[in-house]
Amino acid sequence: MAAPLRSVSKTTSRFNARYLYAGGLCAITIPLAILGVEHVFRSTNEPGSPGLKAGVIVILSVAVLGTGWAANRWSETADRFGTTIRVGTAFGAYGFGIAVLISTAHTLGAGAALDWSFIVAVGGLAGLAVGIPIGDGYAKLRRQRVVERLQKDQLRRNSRRMRILYRVARHNIRTEANIMLGYTDLIAGTAHGPTQEYADTLREHASRLERISKNVRRLRRIWETSEEAVETSIQSLTERALSKNQYRESERLTLALDDDAIVASPPFAHWALEEAVDNALTHTDDDTAVTVRTENLDDCVRLIVEDDGPGIPPIEVKSLGNKTESQLMHGQGLGLQVIHWAMEVSDASLSITERESGGTRVLMEFPVERSE
Repeated sequence: MAAPLRSVSKTTSRFNARYLYAGGLCAITIPLAILGVEHVFRSTNEPGSPGLKAGVIVILSVAVLGTGWAANRWSETADRFGTTIRVGTAFGAYGFGIAVLISTAHTLGAGAALDWSFIVAVGGLAGLAVGIPIGDGYAKLRRQRVVERLQKDQLRRNSRRMRILYRVARHNIRTEANIMLGYTDLIAGTAHGPTQEYADTLREHASRLERISKNVRRLRRIWETSEEAVETSIQSLTERALSKNQYRESERLTLALDDDAIVASPPFAHWALEEAVDNALTHTDDDTAVTVRTENLDDCVRLIVEDDGPGIPPIEVKSLGNKTESQLMHGQGLGLQVIHWAMEVSDASLSITERESGGTRVLMEFPVERSE
């Protein structure tokens, strides 16, 4: 029950504050208006038409109260409305002071008679009429800056929490996957028949979990690193990507590369090539051939990974073009995401298509670095 009471108390306080600011504005405007039209109710020799002067005072008073009412409607909070009224009052005081100085100087200079009360009232009301819209704009800008600062603080806190969560989750996933792989090997060494098949299935999923952990780390590196493309040779890029023994020793893998080609390569392009080759070798039959070759064009070099396997499921390729993931469309792993984002962060381009003869073609296109 205490929470609703506090909510009602805060709401009442906000309304009271608005009434206080609105009442203050009226308490300033009404005396100035009376001061400006007091000559109408008495005989005076002040210059000017009393009716015209009264009209000016009425117009300025309505302008002040109207802008004050509008500012109250526009203000999301009582604090913003209060800032608007305070700035408007400051402008009103400035206009009032200037009018007093002008009237005093004119009187001391023995000039023509002036309607002192009218001039002072006009100065104060005009200052209020101008100051309230300015105050509202200032209050809005001030609130936006406060909101932006709070949002930045919240983003920093969330980013820090996500980094902690990332480190803990990745460490735990990797540890659990390694334990599963270790026990799977122990089971597989003594198992026969269906148990052996179960162990092989468990090993496959544990290895997939380990690869997901690795690719999460890679995606974080790619997203958090703003590095420009660097000059590198196709040979060097390929050596970095295929440095693992299972790639070098695979009889299914054929390389047909132009060793002399120098390209502008993204800093993580070797991960894209590694994942493309790994995907082709892992998700196809043991007799599937995988080829890595280059095509030299005038302004670019194409690095192509081809296989004659069953091809990548269309939903996997289609999910790469999505800005957000959904329950209806998302990839089953992160390997293709690593390929996509490793190329996305630079001027290199990527396409994944089906071959006419069957299988998949992953084409990575790198701008050529021309020597002067």
